[in-house]
Amino acid sequence: MSLDEVQLQQILSLCDYLCTSRLREKYGRYRPSSNLLSRKVEGWQKMWWHYAQASVLSDVRKKLKRTSWTYFGQRLLLSFFLLVKDMNM
Repeated sequence: MSLDEVQLQQILSLCDYLCTSRLREKYGRYRPSSNLLSRKVEGWQKMWWHYAQASVLSDVRKKLKRTSWTYFGQRLLLSFFLLVKDMNM
């Protein structure tokens, strides 16, 4: 089995589309509304700056949450309850 150049380009195009879709799914809620994208309204730079800022901060907050003592305590408590549940069965 072999691939010609057109098939390889189509596969790479599909991979690129899937990566873009994954990013839009992850950060789409922070993106400025689509009707503002069709024309440049006053302050469009500020809207895009807020989009970039919110996207980065969402990742940072997610990482910080996983290292907080509250999160650690919740996970420890959940593990303890699952252990006790397994012991009672």
